[in-house]
Amino acid sequence: TAVPEPSRRPPTRQRVDVSAMIMREGRFLLAQRAPEGLWGGLWEFPRATRQGRESLETVAARAAAQVGLHAEPVRILTQVKHAVTSSRIQLYGYLCTWQSGEAQSGEYVNLVWVAPAELAHYALSAPQRRLAHALTQHAQQQV
Repeated sequence: TAVPEPSRRPPTRQRVDVSAMIMREGRFLLAQRAPEGLWGGLWEFPRATRQGRESLETVAARAAAQVGLHAEPVRILTQVKHAVTSSRIQLYGYLCTWQSGEAQSGEYVNLVWVAPAELAHYALSAPQRRLAHALTQHAQQQV
């Protein structure tokens, strides 16, 4: 009797994402994902995937632009590593300050500006919760 060959896993892809943690008047923009798909209906800081050799600062600015905002990337606040199906993702939380523009949902279904203390009231994925925790810690140190 022949032993079946084990099925091959798809190759693991490495990906770098940046979430723009955009501050405007002490509040931060959260965006709600569409109900279908990965993390459907959950909230997140606007997020973009690095293309080629883009700098993290450029990716953060692009994440802000995707929701209609011009934001100044200030600094990386935290980094989270996580995996989704066949992708290993390095997610950077990039602190940004709003410069201009009005938030537009784009690919998201809803947007809201929230104070750091209100972040716990929103359903976030585990990686985004870790970003929110780092942001809350940062905000407490600024007081």
